[in-house]
Amino acid sequence: MDVELMSGITYRDETFNIQGGTNNSRGNEKLKEDLTLLLTQEKGKFYPDPEFGSNLHRFMFEPITDALSREIRYEITELVGKYYPQLKIRNIDIYSGENTLQVTIQYSYSDSKNAEDEIKLALFNQIGS
Repeated sequence: MDVELMSGITYRDETFNIQGGTNNSRGNEKLKEDLTLLLTQEKGKFYPDPEFGSNLHRFMFEPITDALSREIRYEITELVGKYYPQLKIRNIDIYSGENTLQVTIQYSYSDSKNAEDEIKLALFNQIGS
């Protein structure tokens, strides 16, 4: 997919990546980096925007029930809607393994019916590793 899309978590003319540095990615690659940062960053830890980030890490030790799946889907949908209103969530698959929460998000661009993609996230428990 070749979609030119400006996105980013920008503060003082720098765009942050998941490792805490800056980068110059563009288009779909940049969007995937931004979504990964948004959903894996613990809420309240990004000082320019204390509301930035998710609470997905809270669900790592929970058994995946229908209620928990709905809560995770709601969290992801609300965050993406707030920070990336140009995206439409198509599907969210949730898996849990030993000390891992895995999420696959399929999305499309609201102004294009053909531009679809997905992002896969894996959150790991580092306690006791």
